[in-house]
Amino acid sequence: MSISVPTIAALLTRRAADDLLTLLRSIPDERLLWKPSESNLTVLGQLRECAIVNQNWAITITERGFPVGSPDSRELRSFIDALSETREGCTDGIERSTEALVAAINGVSEEDTDLRINIDTLRPGTITLAEACLYSYWHMVYHEGQINFLQASYGDAAHYHDYHVQG
Repeated sequence: MSISVPTIAALLTRRAADDLLTLLRSIPDERLLWKPSESNLTVLGQLRECAIVNQNWAITITERGFPVGSPDSRELRSFIDALSETREGCTDGIERSTEALVAAINGVSEEDTDLRINIDTLRPGTITLAEACLYSYWHMVYHEGQINFLQASYGDAAHYHDYHVQG
């Protein structure tokens, strides 16, 4: 028996969100807003972005099109306006947006994964629903790496996991 794209996307998305929340719990309060330069995002800035991106893709998958920049994206604007850049606010935002995203992904049938949706407000063109289902997973994993970089920059070695290969 094979596993469907939506099933694996929902599983990986939930796992990536859980990993970010585990990481957030390990970071001291005084490091949540630290950044090595003005061009970097803080830990909380990155987690807030992940919550917004998750919510946006939940709407996109449900509506079969990208809402950013659209006057029809009131749901996303409401989510953004309610999202505070605090440990609790980011935790709540990641949890709520991931729940909405996983529900949206689970609403995609395997037969619909090859449907193309418009993402012109993100970049010109279309992508498949399969790609849309996996976008937030990729985005959260990317930001986990960026947060690990911030931790390494301020001297926290706790972010290293047992599965890293040692040379």
